[in-house]
Amino acid sequence: MAKMEIVLEDQENQELHRRVRASTVSVRDRQRAQIILLSAQGQTQEAVGAAVGVTRVTVNHWCRRFAKQRLAGLS
Repeated sequence: MAKMEIVLEDQENQELHRRVRASTVSVRDRQRAQIILLSAQGQTQEAVGAAVGVTRVTVNHWCRRFAKQRLAGLS
């Protein structure tokens, strides 16, 4: 499968970092933000999954949703 490249706009990058740091964000929302940030850094799906504690399939799912719907897709 071809690697999906994620390029973040500055505002998206800031919002995802905020979600990772926020104490009021759910664990799932934090994980989704981490998945996108790590993927945008060029890490493989396997490496992202290992870092976040999810499967490669889960990483692929959230990357595809983000690619189609951007931040709204992470809800």
